[in-house]
Amino acid sequence: MEKKVRIHNTIKLSKRMEVIEVLEKYSRIVIIESTDQPVDLEIVDNSTIVNMVRFPTITYTCLMQLNSSKINPFKVVVRSQFLKNTHLIKKTVSFHDIAENECQKLSITVQRMGGTVQEHSGNFMIGKDLNSANSHMYINSNWLNILYQSSQFIDPSKYMLMPKTNMKLMLMEKSSVQLSKSQKQSQMSQSKSENRISDYFPFSNIPKLSNPSILSENTDKSQEILETKGYALSSITDFSQRANEIIDDLTVGYETLHGVMSQASSDIIGSQDPILKFLKNKQ
Repeated sequence: MEKKVRIHNTIKLSKRMEVIEVLEKYSRIVIIESTDQPVDLEIVDNSTIVNMVRFPTITYTCLMQLNSSKINPFKVVVRSQFLKNTHLIKKTVSFHDIAENECQKLSITVQRMGGTVQEHSGNFMIGKDLNSANSHMYINSNWLNILYQSSQFIDPSKYMLMPKTNMKLMLMEKSSVQLSKSQKQSQMSQSKSENRISDYFPFSNIPKLSNPSILSENTDKSQEILETKGYALSSITDFSQRANEIIDDLTVGYETLHGVMSQASSDIIGSQDPILKFLKNKQ
């Protein structure tokens, strides 16, 4: 039996051909152009705003998703006449602490993604704001609105509402992680500073010995060398002092000898002077 299909005029020609090719995999089809004539399925563009629909209607994206999941678009069982996408097909959604009028709007959104609303314990627990601690974890209702407009499924964990106790723990853990990162950055900065210092002062980058006994042996040898040098320095000092004493003795001896020689010279010269000789004989 042929299926009557209407393809909305907002869909480009290249996509129209693709739509026909996909639909013909599931049934023989007849394209209906008139907007007044009833159809089995109507295909609209993703950006089309749909308020009231008279016939089963799906978007181009929804058709591609159904085909990828091997679901017959003519036999898909949903609670809505319009399907925006298939993100919530075979999934249930429950609401917690949300106003009734908003629940009605969100319910329509869920159904247009193929989902079903139930009172308790749905696959996805939707909340608004939690004023008190609760043992359950809920998803922010904004997730449904964002998911509705998306061509890809969005992980709800990014939109989780947590009780105050869990939120406090999460903030503490986040602060701890940030503190750990700050400490790590500080250590890295310190390490970089030490590396820069070692570039200017190579002796600050002395490698560590893997064997402590080597350090002990080297220390003993160094001590012996220092003691030997100390003894040698002491001997040199003693020799220098002794040499100075000898020089002093020689200096005194030289001065004494010089005095004696000077006196002798004076006597010799005096003995040859006639006046001095006369005065001496006279005495």
